[in-house]
Amino acid sequence: MSTDTLEKPEAVVKLPSEDLLSKRRKRLISDPLNEDNPITIQVLGICSALAVTVKMEPTLIMSIAVVFVIVGAFVGLIITNCIVMGRLEAFAMGNKPYDSILDGLGSGFGYAWIILAVAFFRELFGSGSVFDLKCLKQ
Repeated sequence: MSTDTLEKPEAVVKLPSEDLLSKRRKRLISDPLNEDNPITIQVLGICSALAVTVKMEPTLIMSIAVVFVIVGAFVGLIITNCIVMGRLEAFAMGNKPYDSILDGLGSGFGYAWIILAVAFFRELFGSGSVFDLKCLKQ
């Protein structure tokens, strides 16, 4: 038997794995907070942002719900549907689950800080209070 006919096994080249919080993955969380904000830049979820931001308490609850829904299980909440579908489908279809979770976390917090800031000023100037604590005399 000749050695010319025997095939040598090819060496498997293993690519180095990416760190859990590499620069690219950190950007998945930080970009939606300013440069790629779901509300101010992408104009996703603007209806719910305007509807819920009259007082801080319901806005805080909405913020927590949006972060949970985007990072965790999909729940068909009507008021967050456009942001959930916009982020989950657009990003998760072409990326790994861990990266999609990080993107969802960043997008959720980006959405949350905008609606909390809007609610703060709407409640402060509308009723003179924040979380029902009087701040301004009327």
